[in-house]
Amino acid sequence: MKKVLFLILFGIFSAFAEKIVTIEGEASYTHSDNESKIDARKVAIGLAGRDAVEKFATSISSTTIVEDYELKKDRIVAGSVGLLRNIKYIQKEYNYPTWTIKLTAEIDEDEVLKMLKEKQTGSELSGTITDFVLSGMKAEKDLRIGDALRYYYWSYLLIKADELNKDMKMDELDKRQLATALPERMNKLFTQLEIKVKTIREVNGTKCVVLGIQYDKQPVSNMDITYYTGDSWSSYIKARNGVAQIDFFGHSATTINRLQIKTEYRYDNLIKHDEDMTKVLEKISHIPFPDSSYPPIPLIVEQEPEPVKETESTVVEIEKDVHFEAVSNILETINNKKYHEAKQLFTPEAYQAFNDLIMYGNASILVCDTELKKYKLNDQTVVRSVPMSFSFPRNDTKFTENVVFTFNKDNLIDAITFSLSDRAASDIINKPESFGTDEDKIQLIQFMELYKTAYCLKQINYIESIFADNALIIVGRMLQPDEKIGEMDGMFETGKRVRYDKMGKKEYINRLKMAFNSNEFININFEENTVEKKNRQKIYSLEIKQFYNSTNYSDEGYLFLLMDLRNIKEPKIYVRAWQPDSMKVADRLKLSDFKISF
Repeated sequence: MKKVLFLILFGIFSAFAEKIVTIEGEASYTHSDNESKIDARKVAIGLAGRDAVEKFATSISSTTIVEDYELKKDRIVAGSVGLLRNIKYIQKEYNYPTWTIKLTAEIDEDEVLKMLKEKQTGSELSGTITDFVLSGMKAEKDLRIGDALRYYYWSYLLIKADELNKDMKMDELDKRQLATALPERMNKLFTQLEIKVKTIREVNGTKCVVLGIQYDKQPVSNMDITYYTGDSWSSYIKARNGVAQIDFFGHSATTINRLQIKTEYRYDNLIKHDEDMTKVLEKISHIPFPDSSYPPIPLIVEQEPEPVKETESTVVEIEKDVHFEAVSNILETINNKKYHEAKQLFTPEAYQAFNDLIMYGNASILVCDTELKKYKLNDQTVVRSVPMSFSFPRNDTKFTENVVFTFNKDNLIDAITFSLSDRAASDIINKPESFGTDEDKIQLIQFMELYKTAYCLKQINYIESIFADNALIIVGRMLQPDEKIGEMDGMFETGKRVRYDKMGKKEYINRLKMAFNSNEFININFEENTVEKKNRQKIYSLEIKQFYNSTNYSDEGYLFLLMDLRNIKEPKIYVRAWQPDSMKVADRLKLSDFKISF
């Protein structure tokens, strides 16, 4: 997990006649299991340097030294980190898995001002480009390949559309010109993808092909592809956790023997929510990337055993028994479309949830022989995770989800949910022991999976039960370019405009019912997150990256929840707020913003 907590200590001391100033910054960086201790230290040092420069930028921007210019901190930060010299470390502390770095450095104010005057002749879009590139680099590291391609491509479009940005460089890309570095980075993503056929099955004249998609030998967290159906290109198929399903019908099911696949990078459906990008496409056309077309793939299953992914969780795994058999029987009923035969395996409430899931977009099993895992949690047994595909023909949309079955002490299924992504779950499970027990962490994961599933399956009664009567709810959505900005709307430097609505529980539930009725589907996916806990109590604040897709609307941002899980059977949410990903980390909600008296 990547979690950045800025603890800012800053001072500027005039030192020399040539306006050398000393600046101070501090940053903490928590690394994932995929990063080495040395690499994580480099990141923490870089963040501490950026922290110092950002405060220096605030000081510069608040003066009138440069007249007639609207100074932006991101421009100063993007160009000034490389100007730091005589760096001294006040603190270098490592407490697994977190580095804390505190440093001082010198910077020449005249050099910064000279750089600023040069940059002021550049486009106002340079800050947006910087944000997009940094977001793309983060997404690439998190294996969110679809997001990485989108951010790199949008940055590239902004550069190509404005002559003033053609020579723009960034320290984070070794001071190379972005006009060259960005297409190279995109082509690297395209060419290092590995797509293999995992299974092929034929049902009633339909050929279902399950693909495994990896980047750098690891399953991609998200990506969108289209494939040639025999007479046209399909709508985009979403791959999650390294799996996607494509279908061939009729004549194509018997004649096509090689797959033709293209990787999405334009994301026109999201561009319409970004004012800067909308204006750019009024000036220039989309730029083709031939490498986005994957080499033809023979429709043959590669007989290659996949390595078992180990988990660091100390939850005790138990032998295969009645629970695996029950899940196997359920999968058989789904394949045979004889759903009623599984009824005796569920509690009444869980069977209703099972029916909701089956009705959620023509459910089908992706891989029948997938390796399942299970563990004990108090008097429950949890079986994870069955990959399933859900398609919505009216909207030509398809999703993949991993499904989790939870058994009660009588070995009946009393909950069926969509799982969190591997990234979202690992961010919670890898919290240090001081955060809580494995039981605490898994209960939090289970609650978030119930939350996600309730929105996808439109389980309004459950949603109503988990919100406190006095809950504070802030709903946000991205505005279309032609929509007017209102009193509670926000405008962010990346060109994204957001409308906020503050409401109570009753109004929120009523609005949610209307949204459920007007959309054929709603799908939510969660990724990286930051969790805080009030002392040793099970009162949490959770900030989690949310990707929201529905028939009528799509966006991404950060969902904030303040929740009480002390009674896990009656959880309560007291604050629910959506915040755009363009909002700075320091400005987003956190646990300390609330006075908790219960």
